Amino acid sequence: MFVQNCPLCHVPSHQKQTLGIQGPILKGMFGADADEDFLRQFIQQGVPGKMPGFRYDLESKQIDDIIAYLKTGAYLKTPGVSN
Repeated sequence: MFVQNCPLCHVPSHQKQTLGIQGPILKGMFGADADEDFLRQFIQQGVPGKMPGFRYDLESKQIDDIIAYLKTGAYLKTPGVSN
């Protein structure tokens, strides 16, 4: 789910920085003790003008899968993308 929905903004590239669409790099931001309720709300609601909310695009289970992925520390190990 992360790879399908988040790389546009959260996988770094010089071109995205130049275009102003580079979101924060998530590497190291979340761990096993991350607040799941906060992450769920953040993903669902987004941040006006910065990050879209996904409450209408993703089912609850899909959001849970993204949260679990972030907590594993596996983010940004996207195939074909230089870390």
